[in-house]
Amino acid sequence: MPITIKENGVCWSLSNEATIYQAAALKTELLSILEMKLPITLDLSEVKEFDTAGLQIILIAKQSSEKLGINFSIANKSSAVSNTLNLMGVAL
Repeated sequence: MPITIKENGVCWSLSNEATIYQAAALKTELLSILEMKLPITLDLSEVKEFDTAGLQIILIAKQSSEKLGINFSIANKSSAVSNTLNLMGVAL
């Protein structure tokens, strides 16, 4: 889960899986990113498996960013992410 710091903020790229099995590690990584207090772009283009735990991490990232006044955006969604969001009726 590479983190790239750029002039305009942090790019957090998730790859392979964003499921219950990675949720704890993703949350820990998210908390360290939020401490930077830089705008966050989440790239989901390489996610091949995505479940409700992955969605929870995204929602935590979005809500926490808003509370801290940090800009949060999603750059790309893989078909696995899009399909799961569509099944759940969630628009991000």
